[in-house]
Amino acid sequence: TPNANINGDDSFSYIANDGSSDSNAATVIISITPVNDPPIAQSDELSTIENQSQTGILHATDIDSMTLTYRIDSHPNKGTVNIINDLTGEYTYIPDTNIFGEDSFTFKVNDGIDDSNIATINILIDFVNDPPIAHNKDIIIDEDQYIYIKLIATDPENDTLTYHLFNHPAFGTVDIINDTALYTPNQHYNGPDSFTYKVNDGELNSNTATIMITINSIYDRPEANDQYISTTEDMPLDITLTGFSPENKNLTFRITDMPVHGELSKTPPYLTYTPNLHFYGVDSFSFIVNDTISDSLPGNISMTVNRSETYLLTLLGTGYGSIKVNSISVLFPWENHYLADQEICIEALPVSDWQFMNWSGDLDSSDNPACYIMDQNKTISANIDIQKFRLNISGTEPIKINNETHYLPYSNVYQIHSHILLETQSERFKCWEGDIQNGDNPFEFNITKNTSINARFYPVPNWKTVLKVKRQVDTTDVRQTTEIAIGTAPQAYTKISSNFPENYSCDIVIYNSLFEMLSEDIQFENQDEHKWIIGVDPHGTIGNPLI
Repeated sequence: TPNANINGDDSFSYIANDGSSDSNAATVIISITPVNDPPIAQSDELSTIENQSQTGILHATDIDSMTLTYRIDSHPNKGTVNIINDLTGEYTYIPDTNIFGEDSFTFKVNDGIDDSNIATINILIDFVNDPPIAHNKDIIIDEDQYIYIKLIATDPENDTLTYHLFNHPAFGTVDIINDTALYTPNQHYNGPDSFTYKVNDGELNSNTATIMITINSIYDRPEANDQYISTTEDMPLDITLTGFSPENKNLTFRITDMPVHGELSKTPPYLTYTPNLHFYGVDSFSFIVNDTISDSLPGNISMTVNRSETYLLTLLGTGYGSIKVNSISVLFPWENHYLADQEICIEALPVSDWQFMNWSGDLDSSDNPACYIMDQNKTISANIDIQKFRLNISGTEPIKINNETHYLPYSNVYQIHSHILLETQSERFKCWEGDIQNGDNPFEFNITKNTSINARFYPVPNWKTVLKVKRQVDTTDVRQTTEIAIGTAPQAYTKISSNFPENYSCDIVIYNSLFEMLSEDIQFENQDEHKWIIGVDPHGTIGNPLI
């Protein structure tokens, strides 16, 4: 039996033996005729990674021929294979997109006569994570409107994706929550805008996707701008009202609600706010703007009037003297600042012959000293006046005071050291009594205190007569008669209003319809309950009275 795949000549020698001796050696010549042997294809393995092609060499042997031709017998299921050189067996394997795992293909070789066996190339495709894919989108919205945008992205491995803002919009804001973006354009903006985003599958970022936004123009009403400003107690504040027209129109301003604790002056939009005197706290007013088409919503101007940290005390005065402020003597006019809520005590110190009267201005008091709290700017006047005293003179007859005739009683106020001259022309003058005891006539003195004087006169003789008063009626049972005593008194009870002539008349009239009431007022003899007093000139007479 020839050895495998051997052809050509071969031989062997042999001898024979008859049991006792060998024969001569004989040779057998063998001629082996060549027969074609099919080539042998060899199986192999190939490794690659997902989405990456790989080049390999197919292997085969043939003892009869050095020239072999390679061809694919069965194609792979998860990719493609191409023989680049069918003589060398060089090939390229390309896995399908995003495919991983095991694959294989088979091949044969041919030596020009016979095919080889079928050999298998086993392929291992290692897993590789593929980046997710983010998709672009176009959006159209109206001015001043927001929109929720559904973001679209895919992942070959169906991994859970997270969404991330990459480039912010130029004319708005965007917030991404999961796969939804909330886009809000800037107020009153219209035109194009965009933002970009990426997604991530936990390992890899996607491409950059763009959301293109077109914002349509619409009419926008004007806006009144709020302001928050401050000033200090009793300090005016200049205010410039402002507004905005998205349509770029001219604006006019109008006040709608006035402040409660102050006043506005000047013409909008340029105003001056003057808080009420000594007010501090919060005040406000509102206004609207108009662009010739429509009014805005009201705008609010809020003013905070801060309390002063210090207040100014101004001291004024009349007369002569000084003032102590917290025990420190000052001369008016005088002013100084004090901390808010500080207690201040002031005391007026008049010079000799002058007296403190009261405080006026922001302090209405006659207390001296007086204490108060500095809760605002205060202007206080110390009213100091020269000392004055009252002169009271009583008596029954007129006298002259500083050469002027006065009926008594008399009362008047004089400055200290005023000269007083008292004189009477009456022959019945007796003396001056009271705070002054003197019989001189005339009498003079300088007043230095409140003084009460009685001008004493000798009395005139008394006289008296009786008037009978009768009620004359036809019926005797209602007829009444009574008497009235009339005469002079030692002292005058009333002051005469003018000089009388030597003779004048005096009438007493009783009306019938009121008799009962008037009769009770008539003085009966020797009774004091009721009196009618009729003053007459002691030198006159009563004649023909009308009863």
